Amino acid sequence: MRTVLAIALLATATGWCAAQDRMADALRKGIVEEDTNRNLNAAIQSYQAVLALYDEDRKSAATAVFRLAECYRKLGKSKEAIAAY
Repeated sequence: MRTVLAIALLATATGWCAAQDRMADALRKGIVEEDTNRNLNAAIQSYQAVLALYDEDRKSAATAVFRLAECYRKLGKSKEAIAAY
C-alpha cells in the first residue's frame, strides 16, 4: 500500500518538475522578450504559455489525487480515502 502511494507521489512529482521546467523556460523567454527585445506581443504569448502550463499541471495533480482517493475507497480504506479527498 505504501509502495503504491510512493509511486503515485513520485509520478506526480516527476510530472510537476517537468512542468515547472517548461514554465520556467517560458517565463524566461517572456522576460527576455519584454525587457531585452522590447517585443511585448511575444512576451504576452510567453506569459500566456506559463499560465496554460500551470493550469494543465494543476489538472493533472487534481486528477491523480482524486484517483488515489478512489483507489482507497475501492479498497475499503475509508480513512485514507477521506484524507485524500
